[in-house]
Amino acid sequence: MRCKRDSVRILYFNMRDLGSFPGLEDGELHVWRFCLGDGREFPKPEDYLSKNEMEQLGRYKLESARECYRIGHTALRMILGEYLCVPAGSLEFQVNPYGKLFLPENYGIYFNISHAGEYVVLAFGRFSPIGIDIEEVYDLSAADVIIKRFFHPREAREYPAVSDPLRQDWFFKRWTVREAYVKGLGTGLYTAPESFYVREEADGSFSIETSDENSCDPCSFKAAGRQTVSAWRIQPLLAPDGYFCSLAFLELPK
Repeated sequence: MRCKRDSVRILYFNMRDLGSFPGLEDGELHVWRFCLGDGREFPKPEDYLSKNEMEQLGRYKLESARECYRIGHTALRMILGEYLCVPAGSLEFQVNPYGKLFLPENYGIYFNISHAGEYVVLAFGRFSPIGIDIEEVYDLSAADVIIKRFFHPREAREYPAVSDPLRQDWFFKRWTVREAYVKGLGTGLYTAPESFYVREEADGSFSIETSDENSCDPCSFKAAGRQTVSAWRIQPLLAPDGYFCSLAFLELPK
């Protein structure tokens, strides 16, 4: 399935597509989604995962979390190996100071991974760092507290005005947008939540306004009469019922 935003093409893949592997072209972002039920079709983890990954796998006590890690990291190596035409087991991941996995620049590929509930999602691209986040819907009785702590003050003022039928959509879209953005930056929770505001655009995508002069976002610029605006764009993605998912990427050069 294909979703086009300007000149960026977002393509969706799942377990069935591992048999006829797609190429990753410039200007494309590939989103792969797997469920826990796909786990039986994956090879043994020791055939793909590194020693460190096998040790990490063994640390998980909860079976669902262990399965998400096994499926996610096995799929990550399988897919990267195909994109890069190298043995999957030969890939040596690096970790930035905030815990984000990456490959050296000479590989020419960016990726990110997220999991929630029964699903694991992975995103890949060649032209931009990327971040992806999936969240399972949960009860919003504590939404006011969460928003005040983890959202921008302007968003905290907007939420009470949202009608009840739309609150779930408003909350989880912005939660996954925020997570995808800071994962794209590679800073995660080290980025102060009040340092950026997410703004919904007419086409349903989101843009970022940074309000902190010391923001971690290097891809921002001053626009006349406006806040500092980031070059990042975040696109809500197709997701299973009961889930929300978003993908963050930098706009292609004009």
